[in-house]
Amino acid sequence: MILLPCQAPAQVGASANKTSKRISRVASRRRRKLASPAPRNMRRLRPLRSAPPAHPRRLLSQAARCTWLSSPPCRAKKPMSIMRQRIAEHMIASKRVSPHVYSVDEIDMTKVASLRAKGKDEFEKRYETKLTFMPFFVKAAVAGLRAFPTMNASLDGTNVILHKEINIGIAVALDWGLIVPVIKNADEKNLLGIQRNLNDLAERARTKKLKPEEVQEGTFSITNPGVFGGLFGLPVISQPNVGILGLGAIEKRPVVINDSIAIRSMCYVTLSYDHRVVDGAIAHQFLHKVKETLENWSEPLL
Repeated sequence: MILLPCQAPAQVGASANKTSKRISRVASRRRRKLASPAPRNMRRLRPLRSAPPAHPRRLLSQAARCTWLSSPPCRAKKPMSIMRQRIAEHMIASKRVSPHVYSVDEIDMTKVASLRAKGKDEFEKRYETKLTFMPFFVKAAVAGLRAFPTMNASLDGTNVILHKEINIGIAVALDWGLIVPVIKNADEKNLLGIQRNLNDLAERARTKKLKPEEVQEGTFSITNPGVFGGLFGLPVISQPNVGILGLGAIEKRPVVINDSIAIRSMCYVTLSYDHRVVDGAIAHQFLHKVKETLENWSEPLL
């Protein structure tokens, strides 16, 4: 083993000072070199120009040669059908013309659901037509429109037209679009009359046999996204109406009744209304009337 002689403290300090001075001189030279102007031959150099853009055909050919481990799905472009174009125009016009406001309420449909469940088989057997929930909502809407006729109106310039007849349009989903046939004079029909009229209009809508007048002169509309499982929706007003009622899915949920939890058949309903004609007070009173009619249903089925 080799033993190195120990340095004295003074010698150690002197060597450390020499090292720090040497590092300082090197750093100063590097700073001066970086701060000095560029040589003349460097000044003559021109900046590099960016490469010219590739021709689109060249880019396409390069893209065609590329291979992907997982290629994205192909996209197809197809023109809109005439019906789809008309729907688009109507919806855009409605949003542009009417300031839409929305109100939501929840209805206990237990009484109606129980009544329908008990009598639907006998109803179908006697009248040869199935009984759905829609006639109940139509009757409830009629009660609301009678109580608050502002909802059964349209706007003509600066004049509000209050309609005497109650013609309710029912949105019918088709494989190729959507159409709204109208139940004329719905206030004069009972459940059976509404159900038969509704079935007839829906069937002829799907077979393209509706007459032009059967999709005109509606004064209020109802749409039913709940039939497809939707909790609720915010529908667009069908012009020139000032309101449309949206129906959510009827499903059983726990509800607090008299400080007790009960399982009830519940349904959300939404009202879209034109704020130029209808204010929130009228809209909510209308919804309350619809709710009250359905929760306290008294009209017999048979």
